[in-house]
Amino acid sequence: MTSKQESLISSKLFLTFNEIIKGYSKRKFRGSPIFIKHLGISEKAFFDFRFQEFYEYALSSGILSEEEALKKIIEDGFWSDKEEEEINTLKKYIDRLILTKKNFVRKLEIEAISKQIDEERQKLAKKISQKKEALGKTAEEYASNRSNDYIIYESLFTDESLSKRVFSETEFEEMTYEDLIEYILFFNEYMEDFKEYNLQKIALLDFFQPYYIVLDQPMQLWGKPMVYLTDFQIRTTIYGKIFKNIFETTEYIPDEIRYDPDKLFEYTDKSKAKKNLESKQKNKDKASGEAVFGATKEEMEEMKAAGTKTLNDAMKTKGVMTMDELIKLHGAD
Repeated sequence: MTSKQESLISSKLFLTFNEIIKGYSKRKFRGSPIFIKHLGISEKAFFDFRFQEFYEYALSSGILSEEEALKKIIEDGFWSDKEEEEINTLKKYIDRLILTKKNFVRKLEIEAISKQIDEERQKLAKKISQKKEALGKTAEEYASNRSNDYIIYESLFTDESLSKRVFSETEFEEMTYEDLIEYILFFNEYMEDFKEYNLQKIALLDFFQPYYIVLDQPMQLWGKPMVYLTDFQIRTTIYGKIFKNIFETTEYIPDEIRYDPDKLFEYTDKSKAKKNLESKQKNKDKASGEAVFGATKEEMEEMKAAGTKTLNDAMKTKGVMTMDELIKLHGAD
């Protein structure tokens, strides 16, 4: 990426940060200005209330709860306890792989286990999709879909003071499906500006870093107590605290990764793993020329200089670990 492209991205993220400060965004919909309120705790409480209402309505209408639907498809032979256990085992396996990855130092080991994590996630997604198809419509799914629609109702206003909603609750309830979809697509496109990666980038960029000194005092940063902050303000604050801690506790962070959240997280995990490895090896003999799976020539030199010998016998001759091996390594639940 060129410096000009990076500058354009930073400028766009600065404008997004300015919207986060104000607590709302201005966009155009059907050629007219529309104002989108950034939601916080009170709105989330409203969604939870609506979820419960729709959930009870679904049950009273004969739609089964997820627990009841699961029991029925198992009894009818469309699903099994074995398949349910397979989903739970895959989830635990992925969690253990992620935990194990944090202890790896060498590039090839990290790449190998990252590939394994992706493969297992695909297996899990496929299995969950099969389960969802077997379950059919559940009360939880109905309530979730209906309550999520109310994000549109709660977010959209015609004025900058956020006092006039785009539609009344009655108008919203009577809206055609086609109109609702148009609003949902518009809202989802708008939300791309506030995806997790962008909030992380904002918390890393130069224009935000001066605020690191007041991250523990939200009133100083946002001008209001934490309980009144929007979700975007809270998440930006949290990421700021995470990155501030990384910069204070991690040595020798390369300049080229200081503004890249993914690379910075990976580098931090690698630094922690290296320190742990060096600590475990400090009382052992200095490294021989022993080859370790995944180690590049440069990494072998680093090991030799640090007096370390090996990383993990379980990964020494293999690029991946089986589920049974990983469960044994971390201890079965």
